Amino acid sequence: MKHLANPESNLLFTAVILVESAMNKLQKKFEDSEISPENYIATRKKILSLVQECSESIEHECMKNVSKKPHLNRVKANNE
Repeated sequence: MKHLANPESNLLFTAVILVESAMNKLQKKFEDSEISPENYIATRKKILSLVQECSESIEHECMKNVSKKPHLNRVKANNE
């Protein structure tokens, strides 16, 4: 479980848990009729949009780090 010692992995794991929690709370509010269908859809889209932005940012940072480490470029090339 070496990856858990990596701070970036811990942050990513925490982010996933937070997004899942937010989606569950949103779903519950919708089911309990605390928010309208329109607000439910708009909020869900906003959360998913933010997740997409974060995902692209993480991917960009990872690729930047790979380019700084030539031995990882071989791994990247083999995976493509």
